[in-house]
Amino acid sequence: MNIFGSKPTTTLNTFDEVMNFLSSIDSINRGGCGISALAMYRWLKKHGKTTEQTAFYYLENDADNHNNNRQYYSNKEVALIAPCHIVLYHNDQTIDCDGYKPISSYSYQLIEQSEEFLIKMINNIHSWNYKFNRKEHVKKIGKTLGIDLSDVLIDTMW
Repeated sequence: MNIFGSKPTTTLNTFDEVMNFLSSIDSINRGGCGISALAMYRWLKKHGKTTEQTAFYYLENDADNHNNNRQYYSNKEVALIAPCHIVLYHNDQTIDCDGYKPISSYSYQLIEQSEEFLIKMINNIHSWNYKFNRKEHVKKIGKTLGIDLSDVLIDTMW
């Protein structure tokens, strides 16, 4: 077993329990929303609850950031920039760990089902809000949810 653990320390049996756990983490939606969306997705996937429609929504109000991230489809070398917020689309709802999240207040939405896209964005650490402490929380999230987050960089070098 790696240091991120695949064996949960507590049993979270429902998606609501997963969301409640994630929402209890300090600053999760101030620099950790992408990690939260990934964790929710991987928990759902592990429990066979994802659907063909399950996807990540990248919500943005800055046209330049949005256009930069769209360029990834034609140039895989582009550095993906953290958007204003990332939510999970699941069961016909856009959700973050606090629950239903309306997306109408965001000017731009990019929809992607690929984990690779999200991981590349998450791992551009310096584009994220530093308030979320990856060193303190990423390992705990993986261990508590029984999911592998070893592909998430935690060294912020700040």
